[in-house]
Amino acid sequence: MSKKYDLFETMRMQQGRIFLLQEHLNRMLKSAKEFGFETKTLQMLMDFLSLNQYAPKNNHVHFSDFFAHNLPATFYKLPHLWHLFKLDDIHRFFCVSINNDSLDGIVRLKMQTDGSLHINYLPDLGIQNTKIQLAKKPLKINPFIFHKTTLRKHYKYATYCISSCKVFDILYYNQYGEITEGSRSNVIIQRGNQLLTPDSNCGLLAGTLRSILLRYCLCKESIIMLNDLYMVDKIFCFNSVRGVLQVELIEDSNECSYDR
Repeated sequence: MSKKYDLFETMRMQQGRIFLLQEHLNRMLKSAKEFGFETKTLQMLMDFLSLNQYAPKNNHVHFSDFFAHNLPATFYKLPHLWHLFKLDDIHRFFCVSINNDSLDGIVRLKMQTDGSLHINYLPDLGIQNTKIQLAKKPLKINPFIFHKTTLRKHYKYATYCISSCKVFDILYYNQYGEITEGSRSNVIIQRGNQLLTPDSNCGLLAGTLRSILLRYCLCKESIIMLNDLYMVDKIFCFNSVRGVLQVELIEDSNECSYDR
């Protein structure tokens, strides 16, 4: 593909530490290698931060620990999931830096094809809505779905709905009718005591919090069909910035309509 694009990661910062930093950087590095980006600066940054490949496993972790209202408390309960991120120490790795690394909020890291890293701070506006809608048409599986890039035209409608505070997210499915993901979140369905998340082979971005929940055996992968959404006890959307949020699936409405 000739069109220029970047890789990016959106991360939660609290008291100078970033939640799941090693998972975010590992994912960016994997994508960079696959797409042929220069990786020297990113690898130097990871070496400087002494990031291990995996966080240690903790048998006292519960699914509810990652609920949106509980997520800040993991800073103290699960400190190994939060990594110190002091820009005074690592500013040389970035072309653009945020001014204050003690702020609580959202940090966005962008990587260009030449390997240059750009970083900026975004305020956390909180959760504005807990409703989700199904996408109007299936999203065909393609290589870019599995990576976090700035090629996000297929999420344009979702971005509009979210920015208008009409929904928390738009839920996508592939050409086979298998649920995949939201535009900014992964999804879990609850059936009785089972917590199931779509199989990565269905076509989705494997989120960093998703990898933690799977590693701790707090959910498991499964094929989830469109009809399954109407036969579940609960639906959750989740990402590493917001945590896990119980959501309500609503029918399509004109509220999100716009000239696409």
